Amino acid sequence: MHTIVALLRGINVGGRNKIPMRDLQRTFADLGFVAPTTYIQSGNVVAGSRKANGPALVRTIESGLSDAFGYKARVVVLDLAQMKTVVRQIPKDWDVDDASMRFNVIFTTAALTPKQLRQRIEPKPDIEQAVAGTYALYWSAPFATATRTAMVKISAHADYGELTIRNLRTTQKLLDLMQAHAAG
Repeated sequence: MHTIVALLRGINVGGRNKIPMRDLQRTFADLGFVAPTTYIQSGNVVAGSRKANGPALVRTIESGLSDAFGYKARVVVLDLAQMKTVVRQIPKDWDVDDASMRFNVIFTTAALTPKQLRQRIEPKPDIEQAVAGTYALYWSAPFATATRTAMVKISAHADYGELTIRNLRTTQKLLDLMQAHAAG
């Protein structure tokens, strides 16, 4: 059994693609996932999978969600080892309790690597930092200057459909939930 997290993109944002978490959980169970649980309304599902993570698993999830909820679903799926890597690669100077900073972990689909995304967004080094990891791009900026960053315009970027963003606290919590799920 593999423990996975599915990060849905584009749901419950601005009134679009509204999916109740109970329905999302039921859909994952119907797709054959074991003990699926959701975390907050932004589309995070932790579950057991009989299949290893890979393109076939992503297609199964996207197809199942598209059929169940009537939208073109896109997901990023990570297994427990990959999520441990994501959290381990978080920049050491990030502090989840620093209210003056915005810390985002940007997960990319298989169509785009974090390194490619980093090269394409051209961050402004004087007001933001963007560091490519193995499975995610780590972006930070002071809240005071966040509206002037290159990243603030990401929703208009050609690659926007290939990523989903979680904040630092959510990313850390998802790893905790995955570890608890794997422990039984």
